[in-house]
Amino acid sequence: APGEPDDDAAAIAIDDALRGGRLSQRLACQIETGSDARFGLVATAIGGGRLAHAAPGPRTRVVDAATGRERYTFRSPSRGPAKALAMRGDELAEVTDQGALVRWSLGATQATALGATPGSFETVAAGRDGFWLVGFNLSIHRTTKDGVERVVGVPPVAGFVARTLGVFRDDTLLVASAKTAWRVDPRSGRTTPIDVPAGAGAIAACGDDVLLARAGGFFRIDGEGRRSMSLEVGGEDAILGLAAERDGSTAYVQKIDALYAVDPATGATRWVEHVEGSGDPVVGDGFVAVRAGTGASRFGGDGRTDRTIFVVRATGTLVEPFGPAAHAKIVSLAATAAAEGRPSLARVVVDPVWTWLSADERTAVEAAIEAAPDRTRRVR
Repeated sequence: APGEPDDDAAAIAIDDALRGGRLSQRLACQIETGSDARFGLVATAIGGGRLAHAAPGPRTRVVDAATGRERYTFRSPSRGPAKALAMRGDELAEVTDQGALVRWSLGATQATALGATPGSFETVAAGRDGFWLVGFNLSIHRTTKDGVERVVGVPPVAGFVARTLGVFRDDTLLVASAKTAWRVDPRSGRTTPIDVPAGAGAIAACGDDVLLARAGGFFRIDGEGRRSMSLEVGGEDAILGLAAERDGSTAYVQKIDALYAVDPATGATRWVEHVEGSGDPVVGDGFVAVRAGTGASRFGGDGRTDRTIFVVRATGTLVEPFGPAAHAKIVSLAATAAAEGRPSLARVVVDPVWTWLSADERTAVEAAIEAAPDRTRRVR
């Protein structure tokens, strides 16, 4: 019974959480956005309790971030789904499939167009005073009350096609292509190249630092270009996406079957949610949107054409019944049982938490069972 001196503290916490309705996964909702064979993640923005995402039609759909219930849908003035979306307060910025910028005011029951600007924009991000945009050849633009203006003084980079646009704590920018990355100060026009080593993957702005994925972990690069030691997250499987809170307090690491919230300074895992993702998460106002599916393999995608968005609560007082330490202990117990010739026991040990384990942890258990001395007793 709760309060007994011999009760385990962790068990009491879980019991209290169950009674208080706080024992659950962080998954708030799952949104199916339709099918699209074209390469790329579904354009998504989140903020103010709302999530907006591109949809067939082409349309933009606005849903409640906590429940996934649709608030309304409006038609986009383009031939295909939006390339990028960003949200700032009640304003939504859309980069159309043709590279134009359209700004919308998001009301309670409908969206109102605020104006459109033709251009060759690739992506958009919310800044301190408006929206930042990147076009071909590293051209930087910002929105004003009168429309859009180009940031002068930023030298062009021939052939540069932006893959990532991030905003640092001081409202300077991280702009990255598939191979190169730059810090850009729009006020002075100064651009500083970021050393991107061979084998690096996803990249994200995190406070004042840059996060770069490599193998199963990431390292940080500060404003002076100094690089930290590589920090491993969740095993050796590759990182498919990175994101972070604007203040640098938390980084989000997306692997094929799980989202990790980590301390960017130490790499310590704060929580894990087992949702599949295919690229960079989208962060906003206490939620993280995880996008799965990058299109048909013939176009360079991961083969998933049915697109899904998982919305995860980034904050709150949820109790995690099976944290990283528990995972490690359970996997170790299963491996020991298998090594002792008891593979069926190994299966029983991991069965209650199997869906919570990462791909690497599941692989380790399967390998231990496969190598068990007494294979005739193995249970599939």
